[in-house]
Amino acid sequence: MVGSLQTGSEVRAMAVSSDLIYLGCKGGVVEIWDKKHIKVGTLQLGTNCKVNCMALDSNEQILVIGTSDGQIQVTKILLEVLISNGYILWVRLIWTTNSLGPT
Repeated sequence: MVGSLQTGSEVRAMAVSSDLIYLGCKGGVVEIWDKKHIKVGTLQLGTNCKVNCMALDSNEQILVIGTSDGQIQVTKILLEVLISNGYILWVRLIWTTNSLGPT
């Protein structure tokens, strides 16, 4: 990808898969963008803390997110895309999250 994403959030971390770009932001939000610069989703982490770091597993199905309150969230991502004649008709993201860290 070359260019920029028009986000209004303060980006603190980024992870890139073969299909998607994950922007970890201040306020406990991860914005999810496709490679054509279209925002396809937002993951609310349930905290107002900053996203400090993110990493994807080698299969690009698990996103690990570390926040400034010491929490680590492990999110399994399922991406469904319907493409017709080279155009994306719709994208559906499904995720499940587990939290680890101080209580």
